[in-house]
Amino acid sequence: MTATATPTHVLFVDDQPDVLAGLRTSLHRERRHFVSHFALDANEARAVLAEHPIAVLVTDLQMPTISGIDVLDQTARDHPDVVRYVLTGDGKDMIIEALPKAHRCLTKPCNREQLLGALHEAVRFRMLVSDPAVQQAVTRLGSLPSTPAMYGRIMDLCADDNASSEDIAELISDDTALTAKILQWGNSAFGGGSRVRSVADAITRVGLRSLCQLVVALEIEGAFEATPTPPGIGTTSTLDFARSIGVTAASAAPAMERTAARVAGVLSISGLLLESSSFPERLANDHAQAIEQGRRLVDVQRELHGVSHAELCGHLLAMWGLPADVVTAAAGAWYSPNLQSGTGRDLATAVQLGRIATTERFEATTHRDTEIDEATGRLIDELIGGEQAA
Repeated sequence: MTATATPTHVLFVDDQPDVLAGLRTSLHRERRHFVSHFALDANEARAVLAEHPIAVLVTDLQMPTISGIDVLDQTARDHPDVVRYVLTGDGKDMIIEALPKAHRCLTKPCNREQLLGALHEAVRFRMLVSDPAVQQAVTRLGSLPSTPAMYGRIMDLCADDNASSEDIAELISDDTALTAKILQWGNSAFGGGSRVRSVADAITRVGLRSLCQLVVALEIEGAFEATPTPPGIGTTSTLDFARSIGVTAASAAPAMERTAARVAGVLSISGLLLESSSFPERLANDHAQAIEQGRRLVDVQRELHGVSHAELCGHLLAMWGLPADVVTAAAGAWYSPNLQSGTGRDLATAVQLGRIATTERFEATTHRDTEIDEATGRLIDELIGGEQAA
């Protein structure tokens, strides 16, 4: 990562001085990128947050007097623009309790590369968002969820050397709806072969990485049902619009990328939903201006605000720590694909095609591409026809 004009301020909260000393040593060489602050308890953390422009909070959970969960709550209330991470060696139950309040959970021991990667992901897309109100909308809870809870629990088990696929299957099996959906996917075209009758068999069939992506898609789809419908998506519901992008993207993707394409397609409207719930009047004005000018919404938003819902989508997903290829494909769905490059069937372009086909199918006014070349047009017609037949 290249140095920025103003380094990012990060606050670490832990009641163990040796832990903070280790963090100080690990980040010393990164002082061009990060200004590190340290607090031994919630009171010190509150003082640092009041005095410095903290962008990322990284807190332990089990601390005397005031717990890390309380620190997360206070930070979300008083400093909603701060990205909230957990770095802890505490047990699974406490991590699960923290998940709804944190954007991402890291477990101890966390090596220097893992920590730096998480910090860079927290600020990567934030650099594109200069409006403080927009930053707060992305980081505060309530508009869209923080890292989806079940996804976070699965990733926590994956980080446990003693955990097995059976442990993950047992966790998923507690959720009836999720179990049914995982079995459905395990027996679908994504899996192939003989029928599967258990979650453990489905995990073996689709693979752990794909399973985690499917869980994210399911939880986000559930969140969409309670989110205001954004303007301009056409003659369908938000959930059906998102699902259509995902299904169509999967059909356009190579076999090994179908699960990731479906997930990225579903997630691609996250930024649009965030704006619809946090800035409905501004989004409505942007939409009206796009209609008046006959332009795409993303182009109008970049001109007016310097950032569009596509970049907000990437910002949100990067904070959750989702795979970089899924983040890139979801945020890039609103760009036009370059089919002449010979990459018309890679993950990112498959999601772009899924988005274009969906906006054409539902006549999603300000999200339709103004110019589609002949080759892309033929592909879109095939994808729309295939989805309608399905």
